[in-house]
Amino acid sequence: MAAAKEGRHIDLPALNAFCRTQIDAPGPTLIEGVGGAFVPLHGRYLVADWMADLACPYILVVGSYLGTISHSLATIEALHARGLYSHAVIISQSLDEPVPLLKTQAALQALVPCPVLTLPRLHGPHPYQNAPDLLAGLNLPGKS
Repeated sequence: MAAAKEGRHIDLPALNAFCRTQIDAPGPTLIEGVGGAFVPLHGRYLVADWMADLACPYILVVGSYLGTISHSLATIEALHARGLYSHAVIISQSLDEPVPLLKTQAALQALVPCPVLTLPRLHGPHPYQNAPDLLAGLNLPGKS
């Protein structure tokens, strides 16, 4: 919808070729999911379809809002049905959270086979300087 609003077209073969080149290159590759697994990229082609075409494990980032466990499980199940697996789930602390972040983490961790990490809400002029080292908890495989 964003591309259409700007009068632009997403060239899916070019996008997939570029991503494949990055994935095949040495070092880690991070591809942003542009709003969620079920966002349409072009017509009926969803981000989930794009992910399946790339056949990469993913890291699901969710908020700590009420309903996040249901949304997380539904997304993981739908992506699993496309042959994808979650390398981790990161719960980013929402501004308003009815359940404490660590309780949400524990509840979700009991339901999924991958690590569930938390990212607390950060404050200050340079919040990234206080961010936890999530990479250490991910145990990402190295690339040749």
